[in-house]
Amino acid sequence: MSFGADYFVALANLACLLGVVLVVFALVRTVRRLRARRVPMPGGSVGGTPALRVAHDYAKMPRIIIVTEQSFSAVLCDALPSGYTIMVQVALNRLVTVNRLAKTQYWRDPRWSRISQKSIDFVVVRQRDMAPLVAIELDDASHTQQLRIDRDVLLDAVLRDAGLPIIYQPVQATYDRLAV
Repeated sequence: MSFGADYFVALANLACLLGVVLVVFALVRTVRRLRARRVPMPGGSVGGTPALRVAHDYAKMPRIIIVTEQSFSAVLCDALPSGYTIMVQVALNRLVTVNRLAKTQYWRDPRWSRISQKSIDFVVVRQRDMAPLVAIELDDASHTQQLRIDRDVLLDAVLRDAGLPIIYQPVQATYDRLAV
């Protein structure tokens, strides 16, 4: 039996078609698995693409500040004059900006990276314009650890450069309104 060139071309085309079908089948199966595990996130999309999350990956925190911070917060709120308020756990990159930061790929700038994942325990703000006036860090035992000391040195330098004063308040069992 003799096979001509047309036969081999047809066989090659059939093999290619079979390969394409197998790849498409694998992709469809993978997409179905991912869709079965993912649910749309409320709030829309990111960059035009629907935002997705894996179901049951997140849980609400029982509180946003610890008990010692809550105690200090109550006394601080009571001590502030009318027209001022406090914000808790404020992201550092919401208090200061990086000068001459590229509008695109700003996360690659090391100055941005140093501040992007840090927060301040309390910030006193003027209510009429929400201008930050002073940052307050509540110093507990963790502030004696080297990593925390290094973080505090960075906070000092960044906030000093930005012109925002910072106060380090030692943790106490109770706080006196007049001493705050």
